[in-house]
Amino acid sequence: MLNKGDLINNRYEIIKRIGTGGMSDVYKAKCHKLNRYVAIKILKPELCEDENLVKRFKVEAQAAAGLSHPNIVAVYDVGDEDDFHYIVMEYLEGKTLKTVIKERGVLTEAEIYHVASSVLAALSHAHNNHIIHRDIKPQNIFWTKNNKVKVMDFGIARVITDKTIDMNETLTGSVHYISPEQVKGLVQNEGSDIYSLGITMYEMATGEVPYDGDNPVNIALMHLDGKLPGICEKNPKISRNFETIIYKATEKKTINRYATAKEMLTDLKAAYQHPEEVIEYTNNDNGATLVIPKNEIKQIWSNKEYRSFGGEKDPYEKLIRWAAIVSAFVVVAILTAIIVPANIHNWVPKMVTVPDLFNLNVEELSLRYPDLKYAIEGYVYSDEVTRGRIVEQDTKPLESVKAESIIGVIVSKGVEEKPVPDVLNFSYSEAEKKLREQGFSVEQIIENNNTAAIGNVFRQSPAADSLLPKGGIVTIYVSKGAEVELVEVPPLINQPKQEAIARLTELGFIVNVSESYNDHYEKGRVVMMSIAPGNKVVKGSSIDLSVSLGKEFISKKMEIRINSPFGPVQESGIIKVTLTQGDTEKVLLETEVRIDQFPLMLTPEGTGTGIITVYLDGVKQYTRQIVFTEE
Repeated sequence: MLNKGDLINNRYEIIKRIGTGGMSDVYKAKCHKLNRYVAIKILKPELCEDENLVKRFKVEAQAAAGLSHPNIVAVYDVGDEDDFHYIVMEYLEGKTLKTVIKERGVLTEAEIYHVASSVLAALSHAHNNHIIHRDIKPQNIFWTKNNKVKVMDFGIARVITDKTIDMNETLTGSVHYISPEQVKGLVQNEGSDIYSLGITMYEMATGEVPYDGDNPVNIALMHLDGKLPGICEKNPKISRNFETIIYKATEKKTINRYATAKEMLTDLKAAYQHPEEVIEYTNNDNGATLVIPKNEIKQIWSNKEYRSFGGEKDPYEKLIRWAAIVSAFVVVAILTAIIVPANIHNWVPKMVTVPDLFNLNVEELSLRYPDLKYAIEGYVYSDEVTRGRIVEQDTKPLESVKAESIIGVIVSKGVEEKPVPDVLNFSYSEAEKKLREQGFSVEQIIENNNTAAIGNVFRQSPAADSLLPKGGIVTIYVSKGAEVELVEVPPLINQPKQEAIARLTELGFIVNVSESYNDHYEKGRVVMMSIAPGNKVVKGSSIDLSVSLGKEFISKKMEIRINSPFGPVQESGIIKVTLTQGDTEKVLLETEVRIDQFPLMLTPEGTGTGIITVYLDGVKQYTRQIVFTEE
């Protein structure tokens, strides 16, 4: 466990731990290089020796780092240091969707639309880049304080084109949200994410998961053949269109689900923006990440119910089916013998049971109940029932009435619309307060603006005085100041130092230079840049250049012999000995020497090669080359 003040990669200072999971701990940290807060996910030390877990941890980094979308948590950096692995991500303030559901119970349709449309936009981007998430659930959906929704934790994400079936040891994915094909060990595609999102939408609408049980195996089996409980029955405030979308997303067979996230998003927008239009569809199949061990997966595969799903029919099931057919014929025969004679002699008026019409689209009545006669007796505003749906009926549900009876209904005009207040030039907090006081939801978008003060609203949508239903979303655009100029960093590796400095200075960068020995680049050449070429950064940013000092040689001492330069009659003189290396000359000896003191032994120190020069009384006598060391 890391402590406050610990430094990672000489860049990220740990502030505090903000979360923990089965594989990793998450810390809030300060990036000193870019002066911003980040979140760092660190693989737990005891798991670092498990190659599969390390691989999965790296997969998350690679999957998320390759995606760039406003509804996906951004990955800034990955690495390892001192035997631990880490991922650096954007730091967010807010709550997971799971926490919101626990606190609130159920969400409104507007909130469900906001969350689901954001997740679908993220999934569409991921799927277009051939990545499926494989673990969509409320715990992996983050709702920020500024009302943004982001998908996180690509820990078990996989490239779509990878056909490997993930059933070797464990069944990954949260079992409450897992798709039938994941349970069966089949190849997963975009439909698996759509199914998990459908289950998540069900939980947002009802406050509970559709399938629950005492152990993961039972829950997994429910995903295979369990009937999704009715949504509108649990929460009448949910429209039939939203219910229809959830039913289609959670079909058992992928072919019956939405083909793409984009297709589902189109239906979702239509259901939210045009509630009076009916989405046609026939329902054909009316915590922490749990991992099902291999032995329990075998239990699923061997289960009689599982074998009968999509495979060879169970003999017992065939017997029941034939028994049901025979029984049906018997019942029909008995009823015919009893009822038909009675009707011949004793005519009674035909009676019908009045259905529950609450929250049904009035235009659907003729299709759903073709024999029902009804009359619209009025229209009212309603905060709970969307426009075009029935609010009241004059005959109670389940009452018996004559078939010719006319049922009176009251139809909703939807939420009463109110004019949107003008919040231009307000600070964000002031604008949000005013809009929420009027009953509107608020979405904030932060953008550059050359005129508005930082933190002030410079645009709103819808515009002031536009009519909007209570609870409708008003998007306000908040200024983050004038737009900064981005400049692309040029490629300067192996360029001469002065040319590189001149080029960066010309582009408006601040240049810092350090030097170090390098065996691969000539002296004076650029060997490393703090910002990789091709990246676009703010003009005026600092860029560090590392410049080669050339190959490094190890200094070595060696003993040399200086013989007498005297003539036949000279007894003494001033002897000077120098060592020349490159442009540097060093005096090794300069003193008066007698002839009987020769030979002189000197021990110079240096690298590579050098030239020894001997002078007598200021006159050069001879030179010779010496070699100190090899490379």
